[in-house]
Amino acid sequence: MITLNDKLSGCLLGLACGDAVGTTVEFKERGAFEPLIDMGRIAKSYLIESLVEGLIHARKI
Repeated sequence: MITLNDKLSGCLLGLACGDAVGTTVEFKERGAFEPLIDMGRIAKSYLIESLVEGLIHARKI
């Protein structure tokens, strides 16, 4: 059975992954960058402010 904790963890993981991919192409025009086909081009250990905000809100839950 999937617990609330499992759901919250999945939500935060999705937020982190989406944020990491998004920062690479953020504010660029469509077609102005090569498609991301691997995670090698994404900056490692980079906390994005929306991820930090999400973690702060999750801690309140």
